[in-house]
Amino acid sequence: MKQTLGAMLGLLLLNMVGAAAAGADTSKTLFVIHQNGKAGFIDGSGKVAIPPRFDVAWGFREGLASVQVGEKWGVIDQQGNLVAPAQFDAVRPFFEGLALIEVQRKYGFIDRHGKIVIPPQFEGADYFSEGLAAVKVSGRFGFIDRQGAMFLSPQYEDASGFSEGLAPVKEKGKWGYIDRKGKMVIAPRFASAGPFRQGLAEVGSEEGPETKFGFINRQGQLIIPLQPFGEVFFSEGLLAVPDDHGKWGFRDATGTWVIPPRFDFAHAFFEGLALVAVKEKYGFIDKAGKLVIPLRYDRVAKGFSEGLAAVKLQGKWGYIDRQGNMVIPPQFDTAWPFAGGLGEVIQGETEGYIDKTGKWIWQSGLLEEPPSPPPGKDQSFPDKPPQKKENLTYEDRRALQEILKWPEHCGPDPADLRRPDASLPPKNPSGLRFWELEPKKYLVEVKCQVGPYNDLQLYLFYDETTAPPASRLLQFERYDPGSKTIGVETETELLGSNEFQPRKKELTRFDMARGLGDCGAWFKYRINEDKGVLLEYRAKACDDKEKFDGIARPETFPLVFRRHEPVVGK
Repeated sequence: MKQTLGAMLGLLLLNMVGAAAAGADTSKTLFVIHQNGKAGFIDGSGKVAIPPRFDVAWGFREGLASVQVGEKWGVIDQQGNLVAPAQFDAVRPFFEGLALIEVQRKYGFIDRHGKIVIPPQFEGADYFSEGLAAVKVSGRFGFIDRQGAMFLSPQYEDASGFSEGLAPVKEKGKWGYIDRKGKMVIAPRFASAGPFRQGLAEVGSEEGPETKFGFINRQGQLIIPLQPFGEVFFSEGLLAVPDDHGKWGFRDATGTWVIPPRFDFAHAFFEGLALVAVKEKYGFIDKAGKLVIPLRYDRVAKGFSEGLAAVKLQGKWGYIDRQGNMVIPPQFDTAWPFAGGLGEVIQGETEGYIDKTGKWIWQSGLLEEPPSPPPGKDQSFPDKPPQKKENLTYEDRRALQEILKWPEHCGPDPADLRRPDASLPPKNPSGLRFWELEPKKYLVEVKCQVGPYNDLQLYLFYDETTAPPASRLLQFERYDPGSKTIGVETETELLGSNEFQPRKKELTRFDMARGLGDCGAWFKYRINEDKGVLLEYRAKACDDKEKFDGIARPETFPLVFRRHEPVVGK
């Protein structure tokens, strides 16, 4: 099932802020913190409200939060009491008073008291929306009501939640829309279909080697033309999209250009202002298209939130107000938008939250994302697994290969790994990186070859909970251009410049076709213990006749493939 960018941004804010998320039924705002490998919560003053004692914690929604203890998940209230004991394989955030649970690969729902009100019985399920939830039974999708009764019988190849009275469903490989009576009101003809927002829904259509996207109204009429701009969303009545020449502007709900396309990039309106870019510099415009904050920033974190926007200047992040005044000077290595009165930042080896004056409200001390075990005395190889995961030398790499057992051919010259231009920090000449996905379970990156702008690397899942420790080489899914879907063949070595986000467990890869970065292939994978699941693939051919503006944004290259799947269980 498809989730729009707006929905994903909403879930991100849930994780950052918890009760400050839209619709929370409590005035108490709590923020997730990490300390000594455990997760807890602080309030807006920085006081620890729930001590860090959970292995993983999601932000609060509707006054409740999902937490992991050991291998199981439960639910806590804002006093830290377990409303539902840690007994489930997974618990998703609450929507409309119910939370989706997983037990032995079956899905059901609990209420706000932790009581199982719809027993785990479905092969897959989505969140409740407008009183109904899509569920999978015997390979087909239907809809249940809040009592678990089948509202619309399982008859669709796929389905997603209702919004504004309509739900996307899939029949014979194409997506259309039904109303609450099950009537097909928009015939299936799209390659993808998103929820309706403000009377419009984003749809995709396969044209040639790529999928193009546009917006339809409730009658199924195409209002915004099909273009390869990927997932975007209406905000404050306007939509940022590119024209046929790659210039970005804004259309209204009728498809009319309200702000003509003249920018190299543009993002959605937040609090009356929208982020735009020209020649690698970012600023903000108002709804009349007037540049109200000059194009002078190197990066901007999406847009304004609670009157402030995170901006990057000369390698550091700070915050500006709506007049463009720098109210918190650039000093942070990473900064996220304000939510619930606080901003999450990273400075050196410290992460935490600041208030709107720039004062630290809470600090973690040593950076805990990605978490790693405390330094310990190196143990002998290969009898015992190494305790050390950071500041590894090339000699450590050789010893770790005895444990992790990656292929012998993946072994660059030490001089290559120590090169200043080798994309490796000076303290890491080993070419190894560890991310702790769960306690004593790691994703390991192993550099095999260092190139001028693309490196070759492989990835392993390393489990220290077993005796002896186990290591598996990850297989990455590949796109088959013939069938326009995931192929049978996989690959283990990835060429490109890669970034891993531990919180999302997502890996992005940019296989740069040339040093300008204006062409090549971009991939996004979800990482699990067995493989890299391909979520998105974009590609752009090199064109020497095309004017290069210096902005390398591979995540906006023409979309070739995007995976559409249910929230869980598919």
